[in-house]
Amino acid sequence: MTETVVALVVNELVQLITHESNLLKGVQQEVVDIKDELESIQYFLKDVDKVDLQDGVKIWVKQVREAAYHIEDVIDEYVLHVAQRRHQQTFLAFLNKIGHLLEYIKPRPNIATKIQDIKISIREIKERSNRYGFSSSEQGSSNSAANVTWHDPRVGALFIEEDEVVGIESTRDELKILMSMIDQIYQGKETALEQIDMTDEITLITQLRKFLQQKRYVVVFDDVWKTEFWEIVKHALPFNDRGSRIIITTRSDLIAAFSKESFSDHVHKLQPLSQDKAWELFCKKAFWSEFQGCCPKELVKMSMDIVRKCEGLPLAIVAIGGLLSTKEKVPLEWKKLHDSLNSELECNPHLTIRKYRIHDLLHEIILSKAVELNICQVLEASDTTFHGKSRCLSIHDARENVFETSEYSRVRSIFLFNINEMPKSFIVKLFKKFKLLKVLDFEDAPIDCLPQEVGNLFHLKHLSLRRTKVKILPKSVGRLQNLETLNVMETIVRELPVEIFRLYKLRHILAHSHDYEIKMSFYSMKGVRVHEGVGCLNDLQTLSLIEANQHGDGLFEELGRLSQLRMLGIGNMTAERGRALCASIQNMVRLKTLIVGSISEVEIIDLQSISSPPPFLEHLFLRGRLEKLPNWISELTNLVTLILSISSLEEDPLPYVQALPNLITISLNHAYDGEQLHFKEGSFRKLKRITMREMKKLKIMEIDRGSLPNLVELEIGPCSQMKEVPSGIQHLKSLRNLDFYEMPREIVLSMQPDGGKDYWKVKKVTTVCFWYRIKGEQYQKYRLGDSELLERLQLYP
Repeated sequence: MTETVVALVVNELVQLITHESNLLKGVQQEVVDIKDELESIQYFLKDVDKVDLQDGVKIWVKQVREAAYHIEDVIDEYVLHVAQRRHQQTFLAFLNKIGHLLEYIKPRPNIATKIQDIKISIREIKERSNRYGFSSSEQGSSNSAANVTWHDPRVGALFIEEDEVVGIESTRDELKILMSMIDQIYQGKETALEQIDMTDEITLITQLRKFLQQKRYVVVFDDVWKTEFWEIVKHALPFNDRGSRIIITTRSDLIAAFSKESFSDHVHKLQPLSQDKAWELFCKKAFWSEFQGCCPKELVKMSMDIVRKCEGLPLAIVAIGGLLSTKEKVPLEWKKLHDSLNSELECNPHLTIRKYRIHDLLHEIILSKAVELNICQVLEASDTTFHGKSRCLSIHDARENVFETSEYSRVRSIFLFNINEMPKSFIVKLFKKFKLLKVLDFEDAPIDCLPQEVGNLFHLKHLSLRRTKVKILPKSVGRLQNLETLNVMETIVRELPVEIFRLYKLRHILAHSHDYEIKMSFYSMKGVRVHEGVGCLNDLQTLSLIEANQHGDGLFEELGRLSQLRMLGIGNMTAERGRALCASIQNMVRLKTLIVGSISEVEIIDLQSISSPPPFLEHLFLRGRLEKLPNWISELTNLVTLILSISSLEEDPLPYVQALPNLITISLNHAYDGEQLHFKEGSFRKLKRITMREMKKLKIMEIDRGSLPNLVELEIGPCSQMKEVPSGIQHLKSLRNLDFYEMPREIVLSMQPDGGKDYWKVKKVTTVCFWYRIKGEQYQKYRLGDSELLERLQLYP
């Protein structure tokens, strides 16, 4: 964590030196010196959070962290001061020039003194490190702490005897396979590093593919946390039919799902131990040298309670069992440890456990560590004070008077949870106390107005008003010159002020919302109106959802200048504006998500004139009538999601998209007015989810053997004209979830296990459900064979 803090400060200093050097007249060299000193210290800090440090080193690390925070405070306060003075200039032109001089001269003695003090402090901290037997200037080493050794608690697992292994009997064969694969990793001829051109991403990927194309290779990526990582790296690993293997380990379900791209890809989830196995492992570790590995009777109750808290996590059980093995096995000693278990976990860095979700033990540790490191503090309703040192503040129904206790210059992020009441005075006080905020998240907060004072938060980068009742954004948001993300999703904001186009650093505008009172209506999805000028936001990556109906072609010309866009959502389209939109989309070469909605159910979306679609488009949502499916959709080799709503196509759309190599999800909602759909042999090789709703004229659905080999979820209905279960549904070997919505009585009865003629087609599907509307959007779900379902069918034939 300390290394991250220092890295962020170094980056901030680099940006200041590079882009705002005019603010540092007289102290620029001192700032450069501080940056250089921090960079040299940073190398030592790389692995310091993994190390069981001695007390002296812990103090040194804390001093580094505090110094980094202090630098950030001084720089941010100074930049804010200059920005405020600029805003206050109201003199005539010649007086403005004098004001400009004062702007730089007046605060400089103050900042100069502070920076000199910081420079001296950093040098003293660095010199102090030598007294502890480690050097912070050993650059290029992954473990520069000479006298500190880090032991990964997982290493021992590689060398345990087979009879010590608990709970993985079913995976031992897989372990042997993995070992065999790893043995092969050294078989190829190595390539010298200097032969690889590191100029840019594309060149590197090209050269790696060339080297591996004729090789049988094994590559292991350990502890992957970002989907973007695999999205890039996969292109460097050619599929060459030579038995190559790629292994990815991760603690994220999302990464696992994202990385699985074909039926042959296997996701292996490590399951928690059962209570019996957890107890067996605990006893082996806690009593390995005594009592023949069995728990004494007098310690069983407390031991069982400890094991339950570990929730089946092997690493937690091994770590805690190992700790308890060093204690005397007497009830009094055992009770002391049992009662102070949380503090024991906190003091022992090897007991910090990571998993997909946070359990109670870890939650307490993380909260205490966050406070200790001044990362975050949680303010509950019962709290009356706040120490003011944390960088992040999580407010849980706290009272307004808690802000009276101290100044809060250090806080950079505020998150609000479970706030029952938030008067305007509360918000204004927030803005006044936390002047250096960079993240402000009001999501779900009970506010209906954003005060003008928000414009004083010069450093603000992220502002979220999601699911609040705010109606209007104040013009003062135009002063948030560092804002990168504006989130007004699920609000009733319907227009963005023209002042927003002064925010040249803005990257994400998230503004779509739904009217849940008319959810199934065409008009339930809402966007915002924007003024002319959006084309000046050159860094914009996300713009969704804006309304197009009040603009001429000028809006689309400006959209065409947004070459960095990854996501565009535009609604209220008319047929006559289609050609202008198409011209804009062709310039968006980085676009990954496109959402287009028409102004009404009868209005046609005309997207035929796109001759060169965005090459990386992954998600396409079209809502409105289509005369025919645009031809260019069949060229979208990276398309993952296709959703067509209220399209009323007369021609079967499946032939146009059946060969798309990466299509995972297809949803047709009132999208096809034909009578027959045919999934042909060999089609949709990767498709996992199909939704077909409101197909009022559909009578026949055919599924050839060999189509849809990876389909997991299929959702159908209402289809009032369909009289038979889809032909060939029994061929879908991967199908796990089959859902029917308000389907005809004959079809539902034919699938029932007691005499249904089509039961044999669906009996191997893991879950088959039938849904019937009760009221509005409320549905009653029935499973296959439920007696309540049969009763319903008798009552409502």
